[in-house]
Amino acid sequence: MHLGFLGCCSLIYWIGSQATISAILWKINTVEVVSGEQFGREDASMIKRQGRRLEHENSADIPPGKYPFLGLFFDKAEQRCAATLTTPKMSMTSCHCLVKDRDSGFKAPHKLIDPKTVELLMGAVYLTDSWGVRAKPDKLGVHPECQIVVSREGFTITYDYGILLFPKEIPVSKVVSPLSLPNFQERSLIDEMVRGEVPCVLIGWGKTDLISEGNHSVIMTEDEGKLKTREWCGKAIKEFGIKEKLPVEIKFTDTDICASVVGKNKSVCGGDLGGPLLCGTAQKQMIGVVSWSPKCAVEGDPIVYNRLDIANDWINQVMENGLSSARRLYVFNWHVISSAAFSIMKYIRFMA
Repeated sequence: MHLGFLGCCSLIYWIGSQATISAILWKINTVEVVSGEQFGREDASMIKRQGRRLEHENSADIPPGKYPFLGLFFDKAEQRCAATLTTPKMSMTSCHCLVKDRDSGFKAPHKLIDPKTVELLMGAVYLTDSWGVRAKPDKLGVHPECQIVVSREGFTITYDYGILLFPKEIPVSKVVSPLSLPNFQERSLIDEMVRGEVPCVLIGWGKTDLISEGNHSVIMTEDEGKLKTREWCGKAIKEFGIKEKLPVEIKFTDTDICASVVGKNKSVCGGDLGGPLLCGTAQKQMIGVVSWSPKCAVEGDPIVYNRLDIANDWINQVMENGLSSARRLYVFNWHVISSAAFSIMKYIRFMA
């Protein structure tokens, strides 16, 4: 087939864009799927040895029920991402956790993993335990404007919000209960937190040292962090790109906020993706979901979250009416189609 000059140029740029996406995703934490740890069904002695090896002197022990809203979901029995129970029938995670082929970038219509192969584990601290509340979603959805964009101006991940919906309520108990979201009527709540660099809690199943294989721990961990200003985040992300010699600059967008782990010899090494950002001077509130970070973020490295107030209308529509009734969002099997997709396509032409 003869493509012609413009066609050849477009194909070359498309191939370059795919390589750029893969190169950048290799350097940052998005989704790393690892086999095993299927709720204690594998060889227990092996997993317990791994659990002891991953215990870290700087990571606090978490008693059951301290974070009853935090879950971990699996796809085809493989550990994928954290998720936060926000109602008895809904969990929030990141868009990129649900996208089927994230390495080629995403665009509407998003092709998502099959909900039939997904299972959420709640109420567990140690994945070596064989107990916990398990629930299977019947619908998955992502924000209609979720996308990876690679252009000459840079690389962005925006509207990184995903949702799991369940056909019946997950039973509430001392170790399983939803976390109510703040009232995001305006952006001042998060903006004030950012300006004040308020303290945060970073939780999930990210591995707790720099030398272990894989990207996940079998133990839920927590660390202290704090929000950082937009100026700090933009500079830190730019410096990270220079240090890692990324092919294009990673842009800090309007949907992003960032935090940094607090304390020397502490690190956040992934496995926390899709999990909540909990911040506040007194009672902690969920204000974001984990989007990406350096492979092992230490003090001074940016951990990037997508702020929830940007997606407040969409989240409320899904909570009230379900995915099929949310404005501009329609679900067909596990494809998500947005009426805004065609207007977005004009500036995501550099992707597959």
